[in-house]
Amino acid sequence: MQDRDAFKAALDAALGTRPEVKAATAADQLRRLKDFSVKAAVAAMDLTGQPTWDVFLSWVQERRNTLTEERTALVDAVVDRSRADVTSIIAVKLDLAHVEGQLEALEWAVSLPKQAIENGKVAEAVS
Repeated sequence: MQDRDAFKAALDAALGTRPEVKAATAADQLRRLKDFSVKAAVAAMDLTGQPTWDVFLSWVQERRNTLTEERTALVDAVVDRSRADVTSIIAVKLDLAHVEGQLEALEWAVSLPKQAIENGKVAEAVS
């Protein structure tokens, strides 16, 4: 939860939504984002070039990395021959389906920033 609060604070600082930040200059806001630790590397094709979106993507990538590790462990557990209990095998398969669903949702979430930016440009061009 602390990481989420730190992310929200950095995002608020970048967007200037808090009263104490509104007086800060753009350079101060950019410095805050650069100081913010990016936890996971994002694929270059997914980066937007906008600090707020790129920080968001790094957080999504961190969760994707964690879920990928969980998925690997669950796949290993499914094929583990020492599990003879049908109930535990079904429980592991359900956990695996849950993790795969989360990974699919995060794949979709990674594509959103670029889509929003591109669609925004199209909308500006039309109006």
